[in-house]
Amino acid sequence: MGIRTKIRLGFASLGFLLIIAAVISYFELARLNDNSHRIISEGATSVRLSNDILDVINREDSNILEFFRRKDTILFNRASAKCMGDLDSVLSSMKGSFPENTLIDTLIDRKDMYASTVRSFADSSDFRNATWYFTVYKPSYNGFVRSVKNFMRSTQDLVTREATGVQHSAYRSIMQGIVSVGAALVLIFMFYSLIDIYYISPTIKITKGLKNFLMMRVPFRVDVSGRDEVFMLKEYVEQLILRLKAKKNDEQSKS
Repeated sequence: MGIRTKIRLGFASLGFLLIIAAVISYFELARLNDNSHRIISEGATSVRLSNDILDVINREDSNILEFFRRKDTILFNRASAKCMGDLDSVLSSMKGSFPENTLIDTLIDRKDMYASTVRSFADSSDFRNATWYFTVYKPSYNGFVRSVKNFMRSTQDLVTREATGVQHSAYRSIMQGIVSVGAALVLIFMFYSLIDIYYISPTIKITKGLKNFLMMRVPFRVDVSGRDEVFMLKEYVEQLILRLKAKKNDEQSKS
């Protein structure tokens, strides 16, 4: 195998290793990027929908208190129907965004209980007093609020766990890159050592031996291993020196 082929194979091996490391890093970082976007999106969606539910509940609470002040049944019923519709819409979005979260079923049950409590207030004038508000409505309201906060807490805990997983994945990705770079450095060192052993050192030996022969008439004796162009160069130099000696001897014998 010639020098050019050996050097080409060495650099091709280095390039191949670095390409593999780059491809692995690219796909790993792309996966981490997708996971990060998904986690951030889930966390933001959870907070937004939970806040939407709390806003609707607070509107309904304000609606009831406003009824105690104005005694306007038509206005109350219209505002209450709007709040219940908004609750159904938010819970439907929440169910679609987090289909595997079992706390949504608890939220829906709490919402049904809360809606039943509000309907009893709208349907019966006997309930329209402060006693009903503090003894019946407030426990239902507080239970619904706790369910919403529990859902929010559960999703945030899930986001935290997934973020920890992403952190570990990032650490593994970094370690893969470090290992790849380390392997490339080892391969570079080995490649340099081989070039030094098989090419640089023999070339220096040949140059030094040829210099000593030309300047000080020291016999040209260079030991070179292998069967490549460097070895052939040494052989050709020896043959050239032998021919020069033979030619000189012929000239001397003729003279």
